[in-house]
Formats: sequence, C-alpha cells, structure tokens
Amino acid sequence: MPLLKTLKTLVIFGISLMTLLPELYPQEENGVLQLSPLVIDADRLVQPQAYDDSNAGITLSNTLLGGAQIGLLDLSEAVAQYPAYAAFRKTPARAAHPTTQGVRLRNLGINSTSRSIVTLDGVPQNDPFGGWIYWQRYHASSLYDIQIKPSSGSEAWGNYGTGGHISLKSISPKESRIHAKLTGGSDGTKSASISSDTKISQNVSFNLSALNAETDGFYTLRSDQRGSIDQKANSKAHAYQGLLRIEANESWLFTLRAALFEEDRVNGTPLSFNGTEATDFSITALHRFDDSDSGFNIVAYTQERDFHNQFTSVADDRNSERPALDQFAMPAGAEGASFNYFTRIAEQHDFSIGADIRLLDGDVNERFRNLGNGFTRLRKAGGEQEIFGLFSTSQILLSNESRLAVTLRADKVKNTDGLRQEWNTESNAQIRNDRIEPTIENFFSNNLTLYHDFSQNLRGMMRQSSGFRAPTLNELYRPFRVKNDIIEANQNLNTEKHLGFEAGLRFNADDSWSISANVFTYSLDDMIANVVLSSEPGFNPLCGFVPIGGSCGQRLNLSESTVEGFEIVWESQLTETFNTRAQFLYAPSEIDSNDAIPELNGNEFPHSSPFRANISLDWLPRDELKIWSSIRYQENEYEDTGNRRILKDSFQIDGGIQYALSGEHALSLHIENLFDEEIETGISSAGLVSIGAPRTFWFSWDFSR
Repeated sequence: MPLLKTLKTLVIFGISLMTLLPELYPQEENGVLQLSPLVIDADRLVQPQAYDDSNAGITLSNTLLGGAQIGLLDLSEAVAQYPAYAAFRKTPARAAHPTTQGVRLRNLGINSTSRSIVTLDGVPQNDPFGGWIYWQRYHASSLYDIQIKPSSGSEAWGNYGTGGHISLKSISPKESRIHAKLTGGSDGTKSASISSDTKISQNVSFNLSALNAETDGFYTLRSDQRGSIDQKANSKAHAYQGLLRIEANESWLFTLRAALFEEDRVNGTPLSFNGTEATDFSITALHRFDDSDSGFNIVAYTQERDFHNQFTSVADDRNSERPALDQFAMPAGAEGASFNYFTRIAEQHDFSIGADIRLLDGDVNERFRNLGNGFTRLRKAGGEQEIFGLFSTSQILLSNESRLAVTLRADKVKNTDGLRQEWNTESNAQIRNDRIEPTIENFFSNNLTLYHDFSQNLRGMMRQSSGFRAPTLNELYRPFRVKNDIIEANQNLNTEKHLGFEAGLRFNADDSWSISANVFTYSLDDMIANVVLSSEPGFNPLCGFVPIGGSCGQRLNLSESTVEGFEIVWESQLTETFNTRAQFLYAPSEIDSNDAIPELNGNEFPHSSPFRANISLDWLPRDELKIWSSIRYQENEYEDTGNRRILKDSFQIDGGIQYALSGEHALSLHIENLFDEEIETGISSAGLVSIGAPRTFWFSWDFSR
C-alpha cells in the first residue's frame, strides 16, 4: 500500500512538473516585470498575495450590512464552516473540554494536540502547555479577518506550522469606532461584548475590548444513558483586551497589547470541572526604511496560563461519582520573540530573513488514587522546552506567467528540567523521583511552491513541503481521563516529522464563478497517538486502578502514516443577490507501519472523517437584509486508534437572518442544527455515547458607529 501511494504521488507531480517545466526560466518580455505592491504586517511574507486564491483555504470576516457591522457570533463555529478544519471532537467550543480543542487541518493529527499554528497579529496563540486553542477568548468584533491556510508556507513558523496556519488579524481603524453586541440563546446563552477604537491623536489609537458570556449548555451524553448526576455541560467566560497603536512617524509603527481571559466549565457532572486564567502581553515594532520597499519587524511576548481540572469516576448506574484525578494546579508560560527583515529586489523579487525563539515551561500538580476514601497519592510532573529557529522566505518572479515561493527554516529544540515525582500522602513518603535526561534535536523545514498562469483564467500550482512538531509538555508529562478511559503520559516521545506534496488548478470563468481543485499527499513519521493497551479492570502498573468498562492507554509514536486526498472549492455569484460556495474535502488517513502494536497497521486515524463537505448559500434580497444557510456533512469516523468504535456520520443545517435597522443598529437570528440531529462526538470503552449540540437559537443585537 505505501509503495502504491508513492507511485501515485510520483505520477501526479511528474505530470505537473512536465507541464510547468517550460516556464521555469524567465522569458524575454517587453518592459519590466513587476510584483504587486508589497504588503507587510506581523505575519511572515511566505506567499505572493496576488496568488493567494490559488492556495486552498478560506478567509472569514465580519459582515457589513446596510452600513452596520455584524460581528461573528462564535469563532470556533465560524472556522468549522471550512471542511478541512477540525478540532479533535465535534463538540462546540462553548461546551467542549479545552484540551480537545487542538487545531487540525486536512486530518493531519491522531490525537487532540494541534498540528497547525494559530497567530493573532503575528503572535502564536497555541497554549504553552498543550497546544490547544481557547476560541472563546477572542473578540470577533475587533478582528479584521480570519485566514485559514492548510498549506501555503506555514513552515516559516516552525513548530506547529507543519499542518497549516490560522491567522487572526485585528482591525486597524483610521478613525474612532465602537461596536457592541448583545446575544441571548435558547441554551441559556447570555453574552455581551464591546470593542471601541479611540483616536487619541492623528498617530495614536487605543482599542479596548471586553466580553462576558455564559451558557447553560446542553447534555453531552445520550439521553437513554443518563443518570441522576448527569447535567448540562456549561461554561462562563470573561475576556478583556487593551491595544495601543503608535505611529511614531511614517517609518515606525508600534503595537502594544495586554489581554486577560478567565473561564470556568462544568463538564456534564457536578464534580467534573475545569477552569483557566490566562494573561498575555506583547509588543510589535514595524519599521520601514526610506525607500519603503525594505524594513523589519520585531515581535516580543509573554504568556501565562493557570489551568485546573478534575476527572471523576462515575458509577455504572450513573447515580453517583467520585473524584478520580484532581489536577489542582497546572501553571504554564511562554516567552518569545522574533525578528524579520524584508526587502524587494529589482522590483521583481521579495525576500525576508529572520529568527525567533519560544521558551515554554509548565507542570501538572495532581492528586490521584482515590479508592473511595479520598486521594492517597500526589504527583508533580513537568519540564521546559526551548525552540530556536532561523527562517528565510522568497518570492521570485520567473516570468510574466510563473512565480516561485520558497520558505526555508532550521530549528533547534531542547527539552530540559523534566521531572516526575510522586508521594504517598498517607505516609508522606516519596515513592518516585524521576529526573528526565535533557534532549537536543535539530530540524529542517521547507516549502517550495511554483505558480503558473496557463491563461488569464487558469492558474496552476505545485508544492513540496516538509516540517516537524515537537511533543508538547502536556503529551510528555500529563496523564488524563475521559470517563473511565485513562491515558498515561510518555516522557520518551519522539518528534513528529512530515513530507508533503500538493498540486492544484484554479479556473475563473468570469466574475460570476470559479472552481479550484487541489490534490495532496503527506507522509507522516512518528505521529503521536493515544493508544489503548489494556481493557482489563483492576490494578494496572501503568495507569493504576482501571474501573470495570474502562481502559488503560498511553501516548505512543506510530512509525509511518499517510494522509492523501483532494480539496475542491466552487464559488458562484448566481445572481446579483444570490451566491453560493461549495467545499469538499476527501482526506483518508492510514497507519502504515507501527512495530510496537502491529495490529494498528492499516487503521484510520481516530476522529478523522475521510470525507467532509460544506455548502453555504447567501441571499441579499435588499441592501439591509441578508439570509444565509450552511449545510455540513461529515462521513462516519472512528473513536479509537484500534478502529473498534464507530461514530455515525453527521448532517447539520445552520442558518440565519441579519437585518440592518440603520447604519448603526442590526438584528440577527442564528439557528444551529435546524433539524435537531443527534451528532455523535465520542464513544467510551463502556459504550457511553457523547453527543453534540441540539437545535439552538440565538438572537443578537449589534450596534456600530
């Protein structure tokens, strides 16, 4: 099977190469070849902006209707409209455990850790300890847009960049503005947010954003399996942000940001809960030299996280529970900085070079082994991680028809100060004191993309990429539990590596419709997976006590895996008031080789549906009125690496109406899961079925000035 896939890949890219080969050398042309205007911000210069529509992905932005701004309701639901995006579980972020909110694009991941990097104005947002994303912390009304790119030069970011990039960009107002939003929902949602931009002077502006939200949530366990202790998964969140922009002169722009986020969740039973406190500070300096085609930007940031979490063991009749693992303190932090110099050469080539560093630390402090009379063991485990990288990007104009984009990067990854200590709290005796040997590894990443215009309407693209992802502190040191299924950490995990190839065509018939198709294949080495090792109840030397119907597993590396498939996007302006977008992803995954557990060979990745589709329809019958709908389908997928538990396919229709009362006020009605489909999001070893959100209505009022 791996040989067949390799041959198919060689055929696809061999044909693409032969097609593009005549254009690899510049041709004599009358006049001077010129690039489009150079646009630089804190994001890295990786792909030609004018060619961006040739890369798969999607750009989301706030709606401006009848002069009134309508902010995105939920960022996690907005990005889920792109079928190549997936969190590990389909549970909406407002009710999902945060550790399941890792970002995956095109199924490049076997467990819940992110394989894609998320940035806010050039600052990495992946959690320092586990890589997951807190979607509820972002103020949609203060964002200009959200760009999701599964593979278009994200290798410039190094770690996490191997699987794509989600870029959040803040609004840069030219004048004072304010936007407020109030939302109420049938699930008990109550949300209020405000974002204001004040022009203090011609060169200084200040943004202040605040968000307070809570929801009664929904039941996450199927109705016929609930007991008296089961309740709705609910959450409360508070987020505040201050952003100061200073244009010192025409050459300097400084941005200072401070943000605070707090949330508390109850995860379906009274004693199963978690909470987070997060603080972020960052400063960005952008400088352009007098010629305006060269300059540099500097980014520095610090991030602090404090997470706590409690897992429980629930009785078979689900009428009682007891704490099973109390992770009462999980402090983590990140400090980082980057420097990026950019320039344009001979009006034909863009070039940048830079360096970055990210220092991570974190540990888990937890009580465990509760056999009914309270916890009798205490554990502390954690460490530090340092990632230092050098990168360079180039955009080379080969001819009027061809352009080459190149990204090169070298990284050094150090894991230090790893430890795992345990105590018997009944006798106060230390029973374990592991000091983990430090490791140092070097990695090379690259992205080579060739674009070619076959005609005014047809463009081709061919890409080769490689990258890596280092194990997170969470994977190395923190065990976790889902119902009665236990997964142990693994301090000996290897770094994941990938090699990818992609080719695509985009055809624009005219201003009314376009279609693009991309084929891709990824070879993945040492992917980290949660592997079940035993389902025997009783004492297990790795996991401790395993309840009846539970399991014991561990994070392990799988030697070789592949993901290959295609992505198709069709967009059409059917009439002046009606447009549609259809997106399809086919990305089957396979574990090709795994010496440790050979019975996994040939299995699919868990929670990696091979086929997903989304069709969105927008109708603007009047300037102030918009009616929209979204149809999402996802083929069935497996819950576990053993492919023993199957989650049913899902079909969901969302929709809404937006009406601008004036240039300042707008009303919105948002409907999720219109036909109240039961969407399976997980199945435990005991057969307990977790489900997604039922039919839910939200009503919002937007004010903008």
